[in-house]
Order: sequence, then structure tokens, then C-alpha cells
Amino acid sequence: MTKPPVLEWPPLIKKGGVPRFVRVRDIVLTTMAWLLLGCFMGEPFYYLYDYIAYPHFAYSRTTGPDWAALWLHLESFIYLALFLVLWLVVWGFARRRILRRVKDSEEPLPLSLEDLLARRRISPAQLSQLREEKIVVVNFDDEHRITSAVAKPTAFHALVRP
Repeated sequence: MTKPPVLEWPPLIKKGGVPRFVRVRDIVLTTMAWLLLGCFMGEPFYYLYDYIAYPHFAYSRTTGPDWAALWLHLESFIYLALFLVLWLVVWGFARRRILRRVKDSEEPLPLSLEDLLARRRISPAQLSQLREEKIVVVNFDDEHRITSAVAKPTAFHALVRP
């Protein structure tokens, strides 16, 4: 029985690595979502345009929104939102003593660079070398120690470097 190949983790999505189907699918779905949003927002935008256009601040092309019909549709939602806000305010007022006792976590003491390097088992020379790189893949073990740190040059830097 053969082992499956070890894949790089995390998988880096490169521009050339994205299949054409995925790019076309994303463009089509994004365009459809914007068109659907435009269909839903077409009437409010037309009312806004009519209200701002000459004669200003008056409806000349439309009769304006039917506020009574809008209220009928939104009434239950608005009452529910008001109830939830009031519930949250009353709950916060009733539990104010408990909420005041919760303290923010204190900042840890400052850690020197030497202590950090000792904990992570990395040499200062290796750290200075890795700081110059644009992309560095660092792997940790279960005890949060560095097992490897590999610089991954970008395509641009691979072409420019001698």
C-alpha cells in the first residue's frame, strides 16, 4: 500500500494555479448577484432619483412610496427588533454587577528577543536571514516549538535574484 503524496500546507493559491472554470464561475456568480441586487434596489433608487431631480425634493415622475403598505410588511420585524433591543437593555441592567466584575485580561510582560529565540529554538543569524524574506513558512510542533522555517521566494524575486 502506497502513501498518498504529502501536500504543502497551507495550500497557496497562485494566479496561474486557478482553473479557468473557477475564474469563469466566480465572474458569472458575482455578476448574477450584482444584477439581482440591482433588481431588488431598482425601485428605491428610482424613487431617490425622482426625489432629487428637478423639481428638487418632490416626486414628479412617481407618486412616491406607499408608506402604509411598507409599514404593513415591516411592522412585525420592527416590533421584534424593538423587543430584542429592550430585552438586551433590561438584561444588561439586571446583570450590571456581574458584567462590571469581568476584568479585561492583562497584557503579558514584555518578552525580550533573546528569550523568544530561546523558547522557539532559533538562532539570531537564522532569524535575521528569515526577516529579509517576503514569505516564510514556519512549522510548529505540538509544544509550539519551531520544527522548520523555510523561505519561499516569490516568482518576482526568483527572477530578479542572481
